[in-house]
Amino acid sequence: KMGLIPGNTDSQALMMAKAAAACLSPLCCISVCWYSTRNFFVVEKNHFAMVEERMGETPHTKLYGPGYHRLGYFTKFLGLFSLGQRYKDGLIVSPVGDLIVAVVEQGTIMHF
Repeated sequence: KMGLIPGNTDSQALMMAKAAAACLSPLCCISVCWYSTRNFFVVEKNHFAMVEERMGETPHTKLYGPGYHRLGYFTKFLGLFSLGQRYKDGLIVSPVGDLIVAVVEQGTIMHF
């Protein structure tokens, strides 16, 4: 198991939060709109997302599974990845450098 974080919101709440951020953005400057576009995302089935969390001294990567997600201020969306896609050397490396996901095709063996 990959220990994926499940979705923490639903499609209706996600749309309402985005609409509220869009309505407030002329009053609160561009930062609210920027926050809303970066911190709401959807992960489809057979995909996962990498998210950088900067709560402590050192940033670290967390994996988010299928569902609707809303992130906090100390997190940054790094990318969305498919489990069915081929990657260079079969590896997905976090830009933070603390996590490597090996994607192994069924019927093959990966050796490090």
